[in-house]
Amino acid sequence: MRCRLALLTLFLAGCGAEVLEGDGFRLHCDLGCGPEGSAILQGMLDARDSVSVWIHGSAPGMGSQAERKRHPGGHVRLYGSAAAFQRADARLTGGRFREQRAFSHARSRTAHILPEELPDRARWERFGPGIAGPRLAIHEATHLAVYGLAKDPRWPFWVAEGIAGWMEEMWARGYDGDDSWLQTREHVRKVLLHRGDLPGWGAILGGDLERLPLPSRYAVWAGFMEVLLSPPFREETQKALATLAATPPSEGWSSDSVREVFESRFSLQHRRAIEDQFHEDIRKRNPRWVEYARGSQVIGASRLQVAADGKGALLWHLPEAAEAPDSACLSVSGMRIGAGELGLVLLLGQDEGVAEGVAVWSSGPPIPFSLRLGAELPDSVIPGRPPGAPAPLEGTRWIPMGQAFQISLRREGRMFVLRGPKGEESHWEAATERPGPGWGIGMMGAGGVLWEDVQVDCPEQAHG
Repeated sequence: MRCRLALLTLFLAGCGAEVLEGDGFRLHCDLGCGPEGSAILQGMLDARDSVSVWIHGSAPGMGSQAERKRHPGGHVRLYGSAAAFQRADARLTGGRFREQRAFSHARSRTAHILPEELPDRARWERFGPGIAGPRLAIHEATHLAVYGLAKDPRWPFWVAEGIAGWMEEMWARGYDGDDSWLQTREHVRKVLLHRGDLPGWGAILGGDLERLPLPSRYAVWAGFMEVLLSPPFREETQKALATLAATPPSEGWSSDSVREVFESRFSLQHRRAIEDQFHEDIRKRNPRWVEYARGSQVIGASRLQVAADGKGALLWHLPEAAEAPDSACLSVSGMRIGAGELGLVLLLGQDEGVAEGVAVWSSGPPIPFSLRLGAELPDSVIPGRPPGAPAPLEGTRWIPMGQAFQISLRREGRMFVLRGPKGEESHWEAATERPGPGWGIGMMGAGGVLWEDVQVDCPEQAHG
């Protein structure tokens, strides 16, 4: 390993916090950094080196000790408490990032991340710091690197977030190319291109993306920056970034002055080539999983989903065929690993954008519902809220903690059949005419599931 890494174990407010340090960066995980802690810290250092190469032509570690000290990195904290994160956000930014749950602060050289609102210590120890902790650490460390490398790092969003977003995507692609967050980014760009809504050079550099939702803007900025920092455009982009990192205009960098810097490097013909390459990169990637709600992540060969809040998370498997089948089946097996009330969501197909399925809670009973893709899961599926739902038996658990389970959902025509982990069956009539080609699995509550297997062709004997 290129850098020296030191491991410290601290105890803060009665809770064991893990701190990793190396070559100017500190990674502080309130509930432990998990088995990949050293890899996360190394990713932060690699991100800083990449930014340094793009701006100055060499990484800090390649120069003298004095050169390395000029770019000390910073302190990245992954919070185990929403209240603690919100206090830091209020103190440093006036509460601007309460919803985004991650920010970096230039003056203090610190980054603050809330990976999930309902953290589970045992899960962090086994799988790492929260749902999005690792990649957000890379993203915010990239911002910290720019703070140390630029005389005035107040760059337009498309540059600053484009660089940090691309570093985040590279981390996700290298760590697990099947990551649902990464594939959602790719899907967003693909949909924008298909609809003719993908911004071009002028709109991106002009900051004219307000019509797009914030997650879509981040996806566009990252994908556009990937093109700029790849051959054959990388060399001129590096020169432009070096200009931005040097002494700024007396009034600071503005959208117009930054645009002038880049347009002085790229002719009209080159700008068209950049847009063409942007489109080509989007077309050649074929994502399979899409997140329709925050709070899910794919790790390695197994799918791990963790609910970030009560509203839940949904992974939708993009259909490979456009035609709707006559019947459909989804079978999932896994193990409940998180504490707290756990809910699973199984959806089969879609008819004009409406997916139908069932919410299955660890305390039962199953709750059928319909969902328009892209919408939040309805309140009717949250325990205690569904009208007329029978109360669960005291002390029972439909999906026990630490036990493997298998659940299957089959649809034949207008009828659904759910088979639970103990072999029990539930039946109800579908609202839509027929199933669609796509399917989804999701999470609600505060628990987590390590998926062992997901199948869309259930064997005939699945329902006995």
